[in-house]
Amino acid sequence: MEAKEKKTELNILNIILCLLVILIHSMGSAIWQTDASARSYPVFTALFRLSSFAVQGFIFLSAAKLFMKKSSPSYGKFIWRRVRTVFLPYLLYVPIYYVYKLSVEKRPFDILYLVKSIFTGNMHAHFYFVILIMQFYLLFPLFKKLYEKGSAESLTAVSVALSLAFQFSVPYALKFLFNIDFTFADRTFLTYLAYWTLGAYAGMNYDKFKSSVCKTKYAVFICFLLFGAIICPENYRVIRYSEFVPGFGELFFAYTFPAILAFFIISVMLSKFRFFEGGFFAQLNKVSYRVYLIHPLILALFDRFTCKVFNMSPAPYNILRYLSVTVFSFGISILIEKAKDGFLFLTKKLPAKAGPR
Repeated sequence: MEAKEKKTELNILNIILCLLVILIHSMGSAIWQTDASARSYPVFTALFRLSSFAVQGFIFLSAAKLFMKKSSPSYGKFIWRRVRTVFLPYLLYVPIYYVYKLSVEKRPFDILYLVKSIFTGNMHAHFYFVILIMQFYLLFPLFKKLYEKGSAESLTAVSVALSLAFQFSVPYALKFLFNIDFTFADRTFLTYLAYWTLGAYAGMNYDKFKSSVCKTKYAVFICFLLFGAIICPENYRVIRYSEFVPGFGELFFAYTFPAILAFFIISVMLSKFRFFEGGFFAQLNKVSYRVYLIHPLILALFDRFTCKVFNMSPAPYNILRYLSVTVFSFGISILIEKAKDGFLFLTKKLPAKAGPR
């Protein structure tokens, strides 16, 4: 299989996950803003939960792309590239979100809060992903040695066990035994290790993985639909009535795997269309990380300036909001990328200052 063929479906999956992240935050706002008696309310809760595997999907996708490469640069070059392309853009957007937060909440500037938020990812809900993925990047050489030399079955089992433990058991154990509130489980790499391991083995054996998953596509889709049908009513109870549903977290954990694989299969099917080989789609894929960083701000601004303008029922308004936020997020991200490319082009063309004669 050619490298280009390998990347096409992964790039499509990247865009799908990006669209799902926007949907998650759009539906989160919709649930908060909509009366629970509205007919659209159960739909909003279902869409919110069914799309909430996007971050897990990004972890899988990042690992697959990294481990697909047969050779890798030195550790220093590898980390610097991730700092330059992932952490520095994040570092730029955190103060922007803070300025917006200050303008809305009317509270005084706090430099300690800003610095702490940078390293905890607490400035906005979606920033935790940056803190999370940087941990995997920092530990990449260790993972590479483990996955190349260790047993796939054993490491997968350990990864699933650690993910379950850090998501459901460790925080409660620390609270019970030591009265420690461990509030960072959602941004600790061990919580997501199962998805990273799955992605790593997918990348290392990509042809075999792709063939095997596509051959079992009907079983994957059935599991995806079955788990989705089971979690939606339970999720409604959790959100609508704030009920504690035993086993709900574990059930959602199980749902995320067929969900990721189902959308991987869909991405493979879509990769046959020539549109996804074109320049426009490549541009969308190029700015997807910027879209991830900027879209909650676009969403907040849209709500702030349109909620009193549009006199619409919840369903049409939230469809309009999702489409508008998606278009504006990608559009603004493309304009920023074009401006950056233009600036870099001009700086390269500027003549160097002549030395003394």
